[in-house]
Amino acid sequence: ARAETDAEADAQIRRCARTAAGDAGDDGDDADSHPHHLVCPVTKRLMRDPVSTVDGFTYERMAIRQWFSTGKRTSPMTNLPLSSRKLKRNRDVHLEVCAYESIERNPAFISRSINLIQIIPALAKGAKH
Repeated sequence: ARAETDAEADAQIRRCARTAAGDAGDDGDDADSHPHHLVCPVTKRLMRDPVSTVDGFTYERMAIRQWFSTGKRTSPMTNLPLSSRKLKRNRDVHLEVCAYESIERNPAFISRSINLIQIIPALAKGAKH
C-alpha cells in the first residue's frame, strides 16, 4: 500500500510542479503575502523544494544545504546543534505549495482545486506510513 501511496504522491507532486511551471522560481512577492508555513525561514521565499531537518523545521533545500556548506551544524531556527545534517523531503508542505500556487495563479481553478485540496491530507498521511 505504501508503494502505491508514494507513487500517487510523487505523481501528484509532478502534476503540481507542471501546473506551477508557468511562473516557476518567481515568487518575488513579500513573504508576508504567502502563508507563513509555506515560506522558508532562511530565504523568506515560498518554498519550491521543502525539506525538514532532524529538529523538525522545514527549509528550502538549497538554503539549508548552503547553511550546512558553510560548516554550520546548528539549526537556523534555534541555533541549537543538530544531531545530523540529514534532510527529509517534506511532501506535505510541497503539496500545500502546489495547491496554493494553483489557486493564486488561476482563481478559476478554485472549483477544480477543491478535489485536490481534499486529497492532499490523504496523500500526505499515506506518505508517512
